[in-house]
Amino acid sequence: MQRLTYILTLPFIHLISRLPFPVLYGLSDFLCVVVYRIIGYRRKVVSANLAKSFPELRADQRKMIERLFYSYFCDLVLETMKLLTISKRSLLKRVDVSGLSVIEGYARAGRSVIVAMGHTANWEFACAALARHLDSEFHVIYHPLSNPYFDSLLYKMRTRHTTILHPMDKAIQRVLRAHGKVTVTAFVADQTPPPQTAFWTWFLEQETPFFQGLGKLAVKLNRPVVFVSVIRVGRGRYRLEEEVLTDQSANYPVEEVLRRYAASLQINIHDQPADWLWTHRRWKHKRLPNQELIE
Repeated sequence: MQRLTYILTLPFIHLISRLPFPVLYGLSDFLCVVVYRIIGYRRKVVSANLAKSFPELRADQRKMIERLFYSYFCDLVLETMKLLTISKRSLLKRVDVSGLSVIEGYARAGRSVIVAMGHTANWEFACAALARHLDSEFHVIYHPLSNPYFDSLLYKMRTRHTTILHPMDKAIQRVLRAHGKVTVTAFVADQTPPPQTAFWTWFLEQETPFFQGLGKLAVKLNRPVVFVSVIRVGRGRYRLEEEVLTDQSANYPVEEVLRRYAASLQINIHDQPADWLWTHRRWKHKRLPNQELIE
């Protein structure tokens, strides 16, 4: 069934990827009506996430964020399909990478860097633009999809722009293998981990688990960690901004690296609340009694 779905869907995805951007956004407007108004895709999840994350807002204010989110979400889905065909020139026209002097400075000094990101704005465009712009090898740690056919397609989309992908369960050994090179390794690290092995902190007004791989790798290899926020400045147009979280990461406990990441991500979300992936069931797990909450 998964293979049949993939075979039937693939020609449609390729067609979408070749549409001019104005046509793409016209289609996105129509898709938004279907997804939000007719199907109501994960509306209860989005509404609950927003209510818990922004209890200080009125119901009508959260409803406005919800509507804006679905418009952004449909843009994101269709823009991601464009990775199959978009040129390097067009990509770098849409993603402003001029504000990355810190990351570039580390690379010139011969220091490999860990980039911490969240699922904000179009992180797929951002990673592709980073791979195209930077002189160093650009690695991304990712969580493979459960559908192997669509996972293969997404792998093709991402690696087409010179990104080197590593599945999460093999990340450390793969990154260590490239230890002699100057590399930039990105973690989009705000997915939901198994609660038993998670780092727990207060995030968006609730107890939240984070994967520990970002902090563990940074401390183990003593690499600087730079938070890169993706700012949507217009429809299909983005700007990347950077913030150093740690320079000599070995001087910090893993928990402090992760706490700083969570704090910067929260600021990023508060600055553009409609542009985070609210459909994700981010808070489906609860902290175990023996796990510490670090604020």
